[in-house]
Amino acid sequence: MRNRAVILKAAAFMLALITALTLLAACVENTEKAVSKIEIVDGSFKESYALDEKPDYTNAKILVTYADGTTKFVPVTPDMVSGLDTSASSVNATLTVTYQGVSTQFNYRVISAEGVRTSFRLNLASEGSGAQRTLTVSASGVEGVSAGVYAIAFNIAATGGATVPGEISMLYTGNWKITVARNSATSVRVVLYSSSGAEALSGDCKLVSLPVIVSGTTGTVSIQSASISDGLEDFTVPTASISLI
Repeated sequence: MRNRAVILKAAAFMLALITALTLLAACVENTEKAVSKIEIVDGSFKESYALDEKPDYTNAKILVTYADGTTKFVPVTPDMVSGLDTSASSVNATLTVTYQGVSTQFNYRVISAEGVRTSFRLNLASEGSGAQRTLTVSASGVEGVSAGVYAIAFNIAATGGATVPGEISMLYTGNWKITVARNSATSVRVVLYSSSGAEALSGDCKLVSLPVIVSGTTGTVSIQSASISDGLEDFTVPTASISLI
């Protein structure tokens, strides 16, 4: 019995030793060598992006050169990239890829026929079915406007089988006011603004709601001629639309 106990203890010791050596070897293998430089592989990023285009990292890679002269290709993940922003038009933007503390840069541009220089967006959502719908206009990207948003103006236009009666309700609960003017039978102009001139829009939020009548099989409601003001400058906001089926 004593010999058996000794054998079991020895076997347990050997197993623990093998496990420790295996873990040590894994740690040594996973230790990253010092990086000398990194280079972005051609085709990893686009030279021109459309406004609001979502970057695709599927084929993005960098060539890593280590201090000992060896190299390897490493996939680029979003957390390695800074400065890639398609929310505003730009003719000369720069993104930075960083790996193991070493960085490299790539120049790109964001194309928009409207010359958008803000992250602010107006969004449309529809509730209900049949002829009577309720349309909601909301704001996003508000925090990207560093000086704050103090006024918003836009047209709501209906085409196809859709019409907008014009009874627009304010949803935003801040100290803001609204004015509505009808442009035509199918379009209304909405202006929202800080009543005191000092209260900026408080984050992403719902702005207004309105009824929409769909008399045909389909219709489309669009936001057009939209802009915002930060109190000093006016900024063009992209158009948006929603199909009502």
